[in-house]
Amino acid sequence: MAHRGVRIALFWIAAALMAGTGYRLFTLERRIAASTEESRQFDLQAQETVRQLAEVKSAQSGYVAAGQGHAYWTTRVSTLVRAVNTGLDALSQRAIDEASSAVVADARKSIDQFVKLDARAREYVTASQLLMASDVIFADGLELVASAASQLDQAREHIRQEHQRSTADIRRLEIYTLIVTGGIVLLVMILLVPGARAEAEPLLRVENRPFELPKPDLTLRTAGNAPAPRNPGSEVNLQEAAALCLDLSRVASTTDLRVLLARTATLLHARGIVLWVPGQSGELRPALSHGYPEATLARLPSIAATADNATAAAYRLGEVKEVPAGNSPTGAVIAPLLTAAGCGGVLAVELPAGAESHTAVQAIVTFIAAQLAGLVGSAPTETSTRSQTAGRSSA
Repeated sequence: MAHRGVRIALFWIAAALMAGTGYRLFTLERRIAASTEESRQFDLQAQETVRQLAEVKSAQSGYVAAGQGHAYWTTRVSTLVRAVNTGLDALSQRAIDEASSAVVADARKSIDQFVKLDARAREYVTASQLLMASDVIFADGLELVASAASQLDQAREHIRQEHQRSTADIRRLEIYTLIVTGGIVLLVMILLVPGARAEAEPLLRVENRPFELPKPDLTLRTAGNAPAPRNPGSEVNLQEAAALCLDLSRVASTTDLRVLLARTATLLHARGIVLWVPGQSGELRPALSHGYPEATLARLPSIAATADNATAAAYRLGEVKEVPAGNSPTGAVIAPLLTAAGCGGVLAVELPAGAESHTAVQAIVTFIAAQLAGLVGSAPTETSTRSQTAGRSSA
């Protein structure tokens, strides 16, 4: 999509959608947290009420215990019953649906029946009819208290299951929201990808950028290359460039790398390619090459990282440098090999005059340098290979 206004509108729509999704997820998480807290508070209150019911059961047994004053225990039972009713009121308010409210109401009915039964037990105790009082306390009284406690346990379990179900529903809603938002944002990103240019606009545009650094002391030439096209850089095959970058990512040996450098030279109509890597002292040394005789490479001096030329500047600054051809038949594009640890070297490509200023050529050199950046630390180089061969010969 090429219309700038539409692209901006789509961008802000996607941004607003992501912001709205973030707020929606935030509110859903708050709902889960609130439900979790309500469930926890209900459970704590129910446990406390069940504990108080157990004390009621023990305190009522003191009515008929030998040597106990029933006045203390009747007062104790009355206090505990009031606390149980207060707890049931709190549970009724915290009940989240009709089912849990009904279970709490059944527990209250059991307590109301217990109060009536307790009044009758007190009458028997006052009349010194301890056998009748014991029958009421240890038969019907204990059954009502146990029934109320069981009903409260049912209410706790129901609230727990309801909380789990509600949480699962909210989690599913969050997933659906993320899927829908992700799909819309992905569609917007696809629409934001620049489309094909108008036919009247040239595919490649030459940009004659001023070169601020002096030309490096690197004048390697080769006479065996095929003639360059009349419009250097305009015949670069992007599909072949993509295939080359893919093959570079799967290099397994120096031999494979040399073959791919030859493909690079053919793709760019390059006169020669040199891969410079830093030596032990930090100076740049030629590691691999294509298009230059071995004798010529052997005479190449190392380049200090602080040298005032394009090769050193590309390594030092981590920027692509262009060496204009001027009156020379060739120019050059020099790209740094950037890694997470810094610059691992530079790739210098000597090109027919004019090709070095083409944006597509510079981009492809940059792509290839990026692929080589992952290989310079692991692949053996011509320099190290020659050194090892010389060491074995001297030995």
